[in-house]
Amino acid sequence: MLKLPLLLSLFVLAAFAKPCHIHAQDTILGPESFVGLSLGLFHMKVRDHLVMPVRYQGTNLSYGLGYKRERPRSTQDFSMLLCFGRIQTEPVPEAGLGARFKAPTASMYWGTMRYQFLHDVFGLASPWKLRAGPAAYAMINARYSERWDNSAINYDGALVPLALVTQIERRLQTKRKKFISSFQIEIPLLAYTMRPEFSGVPDFLDHERDFLHSVASTENSGWGSINRLPRVTTEVGITLLMRSSNRLRLAYGWDYYTLPDPLRVRAASHSFLLTLFTHL
Repeated sequence: MLKLPLLLSLFVLAAFAKPCHIHAQDTILGPESFVGLSLGLFHMKVRDHLVMPVRYQGTNLSYGLGYKRERPRSTQDFSMLLCFGRIQTEPVPEAGLGARFKAPTASMYWGTMRYQFLHDVFGLASPWKLRAGPAAYAMINARYSERWDNSAINYDGALVPLALVTQIERRLQTKRKKFISSFQIEIPLLAYTMRPEFSGVPDFLDHERDFLHSVASTENSGWGSINRLPRVTTEVGITLLMRSSNRLRLAYGWDYYTLPDPLRVRAASHSFLLTLFTHL
């Protein structure tokens, strides 16, 4: 998969392309609303030190639905993104025979629902725009494998009522087409992280409690700041402005987070998402 530095380089190159001259018809004079439908590829790498002695990874399809509302100096976005499929480890060579074991696999269910509000830091005179504002989201990353015995269902998730988002964008144009290039970075400021009860005990087995109660328990959940959910999410995108007032956007996203307590979870994802924004 392409790495973040390469995508940042593409954004920098786009920044030096010919700027789009902002005419009256290009300026947002009032609220505009769009509905977005997304389809893409989502590559996840995850290692849970409770049940995964090795790293699992895989690439699956992702699906999204969103709503965007733009004003002259602010934007609001609401989006949902889902991905489910298979992740697996690398096959292990069999000692002395040169054969390879079948790679262990697991089912992955990942989803997020988020809202963000961004306001211009500077005015509209420049082709550059710098926006900043708050965001809130809910995230879940669940895995299932019968190989994990009494920890067959394992997950981590977070409710983030406050995150900080910074976005920079620039309008570009060719002879016939107009584009908007953008880069965005987000970090959480306040988060409630969630882990199942047995995630803190490697050999957990409590006959007094049923399994569903253990999965839903909040014993290992709690509030914190970036120290409890160290996470960085970035996105590089290019948007085509269509004559029909619709928009087509291609975006690359990179996400990394870790849950340090009680047993460490590390997860990183790369995603390519194609979104059609239909003007309302």
